[in-house]
Amino acid sequence: MDERVFGDLDGWDPRPLRQSLAKAGFMASHLEALGFGSVASIQSDAGLVEHEFEDGDPLGTAIRLFLLAQEVEVDPALRLLGVELSSLCELGLLEAKGGKVAARFQLSPQAEGWVVSDFLSRQHHGEGDYVMGVGPSSRLLAALISGRGRGRFLELGCGVGWLSGRFCHEGWQVTASDLNARALDLAKFNARLAGVDGIEWVKSDLFAGLKGRKYDRIAANLPYVQSPGGSLMFREAPEGEEGICLRALRSLNDHLETGGLAVALIHWCHSNDDDWRERPLQVIPEDGVRRWLFQSDCAGPGEYARRWLRGDPRFRGAALGVEFERWMKFYRERGIHRISSGFVVLQACEQGEEWSETDSRAAGGIQMGAGEELRRIFDNRSWLRQVSENLLDLAFRPAAGIHAEMQMQLQGAHWQRRTIRLTSPGKLAYDGQIDENLMRLLELFGQGRTGGEMVAELRQRADFARQPGLEEEVSELVRQLLRYGLLEVPTEKSR
Repeated sequence: MDERVFGDLDGWDPRPLRQSLAKAGFMASHLEALGFGSVASIQSDAGLVEHEFEDGDPLGTAIRLFLLAQEVEVDPALRLLGVELSSLCELGLLEAKGGKVAARFQLSPQAEGWVVSDFLSRQHHGEGDYVMGVGPSSRLLAALISGRGRGRFLELGCGVGWLSGRFCHEGWQVTASDLNARALDLAKFNARLAGVDGIEWVKSDLFAGLKGRKYDRIAANLPYVQSPGGSLMFREAPEGEEGICLRALRSLNDHLETGGLAVALIHWCHSNDDDWRERPLQVIPEDGVRRWLFQSDCAGPGEYARRWLRGDPRFRGAALGVEFERWMKFYRERGIHRISSGFVVLQACEQGEEWSETDSRAAGGIQMGAGEELRRIFDNRSWLRQVSENLLDLAFRPAAGIHAEMQMQLQGAHWQRRTIRLTSPGKLAYDGQIDENLMRLLELFGQGRTGGEMVAELRQRADFARQPGLEEEVSELVRQLLRYGLLEVPTEKSR
């Protein structure tokens, strides 16, 4: 492994490279407009993509060089990069190969710019320090941890540093940590390429190099695959440890400022479908922390092992069967019958203000904005435990961005309403069906009115005029809207 992945980053001006890539149209928005999908789809359709462009076309050259890992002639490389070509070779992003030029790293267009990572061939060869690019787990974590605020941010397992760069750009004081020194080198390059300055880079095994420090936000994307272990640092827990994610959960709250939030993506093993909550909550201290555990998926050992081994290029033919049996033996010896995936959200709090929640929620639909919903949900649930006033007497404000869709069905000559689906912007707070009464309650709150006025309105209808317990039912509706973050709690001025 190279001790130094890149040359002098501090003395390198990234602006000419950014300008050349943009001029060639090597940007996520332009590739999407041309009908190209993700980087993975471009790579899988390499034979077709190559024929999309004439020889020497700068965009075609960029795709061949930085996405398809192909060597290109010097002349088209010069048309793409100009005089910057030689400096990029000196820097180590490119290398000369007998009259041709090759990229040493994948350079992927993102909505925010470009990100350098390793080509997949490095994983194919079983290189333990392989550094992957921005994947679905990175985007999920970004959606969950983002939101209003400023302060100190820590990314554990920063990889290519994409999320740390986003937080630094938004004005946070950022520390990016990873055990993989190669990942830190690529992350530094990406920060330089993006024009981001001021990130603190720390090589550390979890919090070993961060003792005594506290942060306002912590994001953790650690090697979470539950397996007997392997060589890939970014994915596989060393020496078959099940507990690398759980080990982090034990210490997260020690490094949070009061009111600070941490989000960790985790996988964990358990014995059956009913006990999925136990193991993660057992390892998180109960004192001084609010805990929310989400289960996004659950699979049996065989299904789980196939998911991770099916596309692994290190194992083919008989070797795949041998590796699969190694995984299954690992599960059998430990009495593991189910493996869950999901995430944990923690908030440090004062003694006596703790609470714990668990939820099952698919992660696939979660969108950017979920982090703001998390903050609101934590604030609301804590407020509900302290409020002494009658909820029906208070005017709440609906959360910004929630929307409802009605599904209608034509019955005879008339349209009939079938369902109403309410969705929050990040699809974390709520994404499901509601009835017309709940929709009306949200409408009244939007007009600055109260739940008590909803009760009075319902009492005017014959079917509700004498219904016992109506006040309690509407009060519970208000409580649920608050619990799901669909309402903002009233400020002192609004009461």
